[in-house]
Amino acid sequence: MKKKKNVAGIFFGSLLRAFVVIGAFVIIALGVIIVKQVISDGGKKPSSGSSTSNYADGQRDELLTAEQKKQQADADEKKDDEKKKDDDKKTITGNINYNAPVVVLNGTQTPGLAGEWVNRLKDAGFTNVQPGNYFSETTGTKVYSSDGSGAALTELFKDAESVTGMIDQVETDMPLSDGQIVVVISKSDDVLSN
Repeated sequence: MKKKKNVAGIFFGSLLRAFVVIGAFVIIALGVIIVKQVISDGGKKPSSGSSTSNYADGQRDELLTAEQKKQQADADEKKDDEKKKDDDKKTITGNINYNAPVVVLNGTQTPGLAGEWVNRLKDAGFTNVQPGNYFSETTGTKVYSSDGSGAALTELFKDAESVTGMIDQVETDMPLSDGQIVVVISKSDDVLSN
C-alpha cells in the first residue's frame, strides 16, 4: 500500500533538498575562494600562530619597510660599536721598544682596570707587561720612564702625560727599576666604567 503524502511532508522534504543543494554550492564557493587565495599567495603557508593577512598590499609593504628599517638601524648600531672599539685601539706612531718591561698601575677605584690595559697593550704588540696598583691619587694618566723612552706610549691614551725620571717616586706594590716604563691609569682612561 502506498502512503499518501500530505502537504507538510512535501514542504519539509522540498525544504531539506533545497538546504542540501545550497550547502553544496556554499562548499564549492568556499573551495574556489581558498584555491584562489593559495594561488595568489604563491602557495605560501602562513606562519604558525598567524592567519592570512588582513592588510592591503600597500600596508604589507609598509610593514616590511618598517622591519627592514629596524634591521638596518640595528646593523648601523653594530657598525658604530665596532668603530668605537676600533677608535679605542690606537696605534703608536713614535719609536718605542715593544719588548721593554711595562708596568700598568691602576690609579682609580675601578677593579681590574690595570689588567684590561695590560691586555690592550699586549694586543698593541707589547710583550712584557704586568699589572699593579697605584697607592696615591692621580689627576691624569701618566707614563713614566727613566730615559723618556715611554713618551710614544702616551698616544694610546686619551689624555696622557709623559714624565721622564721619577720612577722611584711612584707609589706601587710592584718593584720598579730603571729601564721600565710605568703607566699610571687615571679616570680619563677608565675603559671599564665609561
